Amino acid sequence: MNETQGMRNQLHDCFLDIRGVKPSEEQIIIVAEEIPSFIKGLAQQWGWFDTEVREKLYLWLESKYSK
Repeated sequence: MNETQGMRNQLHDCFLDIRGVKPSEEQIIIVAEEIPSFIKGLAQQWGWFDTEVREKLYLWLESKYSK
């Protein structure tokens, strides 16, 4: 799995957990562009499926998109 697909999978899963609905393709694209650079940097270092990366992505998404 490539880096982009890993990011998309994590965004999908976190978004679904937070919002309770699957994100649209457009939402994934928009949110992917907004991910803070520190999270992207961690993902480049450890991969998108690393626990710390997922936790930081989840918390960021939750603060931005919670119900």
